[in-house]
Amino acid sequence: MPAGFSSADAMGVELAEQPRVWRALLGRFAEARAAVGVALGGRPVDRVVVAGCGDCHAAAEWAEWLWEPSLRVRGLPAMELSRARLHLLGPGTLLVALSVSGKTPRVLEAVACARAGGARVLGLTDHPASPLAREADAVFCLGASPPGALDRTDYRDPRAAVYSGYHRPVPQTKTFGAMQLALVAVGQSLGAGVGGEAWGELPGVASPAAEAAAAAGARAASAARPGCRIAVAGTGPGLPAARFAAYKFLELVVPAGQGEIEEFCHTWYLTTEPGDLVLFLVHDEATYERVAEIVPVVEGEIGAVVQALCTWAPAGEAPGWAVGLPAVGGRVAGVLLPFAAAHWVRAVARAWGVNTDRFRAGKDEERYVAGSTRMIRRSRLRVPGSGFPGCGDA
Repeated sequence: MPAGFSSADAMGVELAEQPRVWRALLGRFAEARAAVGVALGGRPVDRVVVAGCGDCHAAAEWAEWLWEPSLRVRGLPAMELSRARLHLLGPGTLLVALSVSGKTPRVLEAVACARAGGARVLGLTDHPASPLAREADAVFCLGASPPGALDRTDYRDPRAAVYSGYHRPVPQTKTFGAMQLALVAVGQSLGAGVGGEAWGELPGVASPAAEAAAAAGARAASAARPGCRIAVAGTGPGLPAARFAAYKFLELVVPAGQGEIEEFCHTWYLTTEPGDLVLFLVHDEATYERVAEIVPVVEGEIGAVVQALCTWAPAGEAPGWAVGLPAVGGRVAGVLLPFAAAHWVRAVARAWGVNTDRFRAGKDEERYVAGSTRMIRRSRLRVPGSGFPGCGDA
């Protein structure tokens, strides 16, 4: 068991596995290029759309930021794409469909809409035997989890037991980082101009980033007001990282919000009270400077507990709110920041006595998972004119 993680801390175990997952994926970029080639089928595309739900929606947002300088690309929630942006799914489009389980109905719906509209489809999933792997033109598997574990479940309620496709019943962390590196590989294959970045340094900087973020999270939790509001905000690559971090809190039944840093000043600031927690994610000089303007008000005048996880900081002694992470380039920071933020979330949760061994912190878990099965896994697919069947228990 990795140091610092107990046997009753599946979230910690997942986080500890992330560097190994990164190393494995860094050696598989040629495999990703081959999958992109199969998906394209020798046909040029003039647009790339990336779509997913939950964590995968955050990854799709990040892919848009990562690729946009070189590609015509959109990153969207899967249902927004299939039910409100169908015009994007024509013959000149490549849909990159993201689903860790490979069973997400709204993602399968987007895939079916893409096929009906003549678009090509590349699936990114952790489950090689999933419906997404079958329905896409080509698939690249993340390899973050043992395939034999993906169709198992320890839920006793038969309605909850249908909900499978994940290694552990805990807020997912290693699969998000894996999805990000898979998107780096796909972007390189599409000519997105991301090949010159130092992606290979990620496994080496994981440990110091994790230690700094976890220590900061423990300090923040001890200073915050019990039951406080939590806000996580970033810009650029920090914006999807903030979404991801807030989702990890929500999956542990700890209410949190997320968004863009400037929008925090225009909206959430008005609800921030003494003892609340505010986390900023900082990847470059301009973001650091803006946060430095905000903190004196939020921390000094309101009395909130403010921290910023920073992959960029000026030379010299850092202010108390700045948590120094390893200095990496802005694109690489887009992967390191959510990894560090997940450690921060875990540290806050554990300081407050939250169970990080189970989804929903184990609170009435099976009833909520059964409800998710009813709302999501049994939801019918809508694909105009395709005759695509409903997903049933997929």
